[in-house]
Amino acid sequence: MNAVEPTAIGINGARATPLGTLTRLDLRALQQADRVSFHRHAGQDTIRCHKEVPRDQRGPFGDHEKTHDVGVTATVTIYKGGGLAEWPRQDADCFASMSASEYGTNVWHTVARMLRAGDVLALRWVGSNGNGYIDNARTFVRGPSSGEPLYHDNLYLVARRGKKTLTFYLDDSICPNNTARMVRPK
Repeated sequence: MNAVEPTAIGINGARATPLGTLTRLDLRALQQADRVSFHRHAGQDTIRCHKEVPRDQRGPFGDHEKTHDVGVTATVTIYKGGGLAEWPRQDADCFASMSASEYGTNVWHTVARMLRAGDVLALRWVGSNGNGYIDNARTFVRGPSSGEPLYHDNLYLVARRGKKTLTFYLDDSICPNNTARMVRPK
């Protein structure tokens, strides 16, 4: 990623750590989460860690889960027909969610255990990342959305550790252009 890293500004304008730098607390939340969700809304990028609270520890207010947010940077690429990209595309809302034990594979736990405190995380959203099959596919449901085109969206997690870059393919989605779409251009 060649983009300039946004940073927090410290006392007297001193440069602080880049946005998305994992603290030990962030890392513990990522590793212990029951579910993680990835958000881009109104230009704010977040990884939200969700932890289920056992029924006997919920207290009188009934909170069934606790959350911990990790602020990150993100890029959004949306392809047009013929493989042409609009880069960067910051006016899109994006969402994806993973269960930490989905299908018993624990893919998220593998990714989270490879991360280290001090890594700088970024999300990479790719919209309309189709091929000839996806580009020509249409929905086959009866009703108002019958015959609509399908879109293939992807999500990657990029972790920078010093001079090394680790890239994890986290999720993809194929669906019509509706609210269930992972990358929603405005």
